[in-house]
Amino acid sequence: MSAIKQQGKQLHINLNSWSCSSLQGLIDGNISAGLCSCRYPDELLSLGGKLQIEALRKLDSLYLICNKNHPLLSRDLTLEAIAEYPYINTDLGLIPNSQSPFEDYCRINHLDLNVEMTITGISSLSAYLEASQAVALVPYKAVFDLLGEEPQLHLCKLSEMETTRLFNVTEPLTLTLLSSVGQQDIELEWIRSQLRLVSGNLL
Repeated sequence: MSAIKQQGKQLHINLNSWSCSSLQGLIDGNISAGLCSCRYPDELLSLGGKLQIEALRKLDSLYLICNKNHPLLSRDLTLEAIAEYPYINTDLGLIPNSQSPFEDYCRINHLDLNVEMTITGISSLSAYLEASQAVALVPYKAVFDLLGEEPQLHLCKLSEMETTRLFNVTEPLTLTLLSSVGQQDIELEWIRSQLRLVSGNLL
């Protein structure tokens, strides 16, 4: 939004969180561009030539969020310890009901993970985790930066050893830029360039 103002762009822009209808909106041309996390390229093979697809970055870091008084914090922060508590999924993904890498890890290692719900909004996630024993893992440093000052929450980056253990058995998601093949113009390319810049600040 700052770049639009600074460069005097005359754009009509409507920003929305990724939802179950976003992919179809891109294919139909009702949405100009979108950022999502997905299993690249596996989940994109079925799209064929319907969309312009650009892999931006691997989401290979994870940040733990939980209540500041959570009993997990008195233990070593291992994947197995995290799996003992109710888990909040934070990403809808490209395809509805697709599993996160942590869910994959638990399935592969026969850990009984209780996925309590999916929460994609930052304020809702913050409020829920403050008042519960649930935990969340997010791949975006931007969430860490946004919630780092919340007095009732604890946020920390998962150790390199644990993330390596996780990604030794499952692939990290990829932040992917999608846009309609049929909508190619100078303004759309400018929006895509700004989304590339924004993605660098997310991680």
